[in-house]
Amino acid sequence: MLLLGVVFVVVVGVGLGNGLTDGKPQPARPPATGTLPPRAAAPKELSATTAYVADASGLVPVSLATGHVGPSIAIPGYDGTANVVGAPNGQTAYVVSLPTRAHPGIGQSGPALVPVNLLTRQLGRPIDFRATVTQVDDAPSQPMFDLAGLAITPNGRTVLVADEADHSIIPINVAARRVGRPIVLPVERTVSSLLRSRQLGPSYVPMQPAQFGDIAVNPDGKTAYVSDGYSVIPVSLTRDRALAPIVGFDAPSMIAVSPNGRFAYVSNPYCWEEISMGNCVATPKSPVAEPNGKIQLAAVGQFVNVVDLRSNKIVGRIDVGKYSEPTGIAVSPDGTKLYVTFGQFGERGNQIALINTRTDGIEARINDGIPFSRNLGADDLAVTPDGKEVFLSSFAVVTPGPDGQVTLRGVVVVNLESGRADPAISFGNPVAYGTSTGPVVFGG
Repeated sequence: MLLLGVVFVVVVGVGLGNGLTDGKPQPARPPATGTLPPRAAAPKELSATTAYVADASGLVPVSLATGHVGPSIAIPGYDGTANVVGAPNGQTAYVVSLPTRAHPGIGQSGPALVPVNLLTRQLGRPIDFRATVTQVDDAPSQPMFDLAGLAITPNGRTVLVADEADHSIIPINVAARRVGRPIVLPVERTVSSLLRSRQLGPSYVPMQPAQFGDIAVNPDGKTAYVSDGYSVIPVSLTRDRALAPIVGFDAPSMIAVSPNGRFAYVSNPYCWEEISMGNCVATPKSPVAEPNGKIQLAAVGQFVNVVDLRSNKIVGRIDVGKYSEPTGIAVSPDGTKLYVTFGQFGERGNQIALINTRTDGIEARINDGIPFSRNLGADDLAVTPDGKEVFLSSFAVVTPGPDGQVTLRGVVVVNLESGRADPAISFGNPVAYGTSTGPVVFGG
């Protein structure tokens, strides 16, 4: 158990509507070099009628108009917790299907990218690709693929698959059904994690390599961005190669890119901690003898970084609250607002931070009616194409039952105009250890 301490932050201010309260104003961040253009962009027109939520039973359709849950779209070999992405036109989703059995070794065949027609809700012909198989230490008879996530280019032609076991990105041209050569990313092979425990005291645990967090693609379609646990690595999609890593983060996880392609926002669930003060710091002062020159401290983070994608440098650091563990992140369709959710190990797991992207200041914290305790949190959030609602995925939602409240898998929809959450939408599936609902895509 980590000895992190508890700090309660009380936000006081004038009500902005049901469930919204003023955050403490923050001054606008001065540009790093020159004058930065506005971050806002014209909203895209996309007529979506349904949200499709990744679940252990498949993709679960939820009507945006009524909240009605339809029969799930079953996909053989799909675990339902990750690896789903939607095409920009809202007509197709892509998921990764894994074989029931795998064999240890590099370059084993087995996974497939499965197209799902969101209009007919039928499965298309799978596209097979090769990925690295890893051996599970505590289950040597169950080798597995370690595919960390998906992204899609703005033209809908290429899906990017993150192969964490091989530390590479696999491009798949879904229009031509052609699998490209993996783009190998640089990796820091060794880093130590300093864990603080009441029982054991300080102890160092080696970790290698860094873990992938997320992939995001610039709206111009030329560059993808991959968080690998220590840096964010730009990947040129025109040259099929990794570029110089963007450094200076704590522990980058989820990435959201502004609609105009100028800025990226990166959540840091964990942070570099100054041992003497117990605070998150930009650069640790304690010298260590490690190849990357740092110690990763197991402390709950509090920052979201702003990256200028022209210079590939961090130009802002938004404080969302000490011990808050920022996780999920999304930009509004017009680019003027940023939404951040918080994980289950922080102190704000039952709220959404609304950030003004012009000033980098927290405008409000939304938590009215969200049926999460701070120990549940939400890792995934998705903004509807009209920018009026967000869907939150979590390990469980609390819903009414004939014999009282029950905890089941499902989603929570929050109305961003009123700041209130609708009643939780249950999928009727009991919660099992280690399972949760996953990403959400929107379609017709």
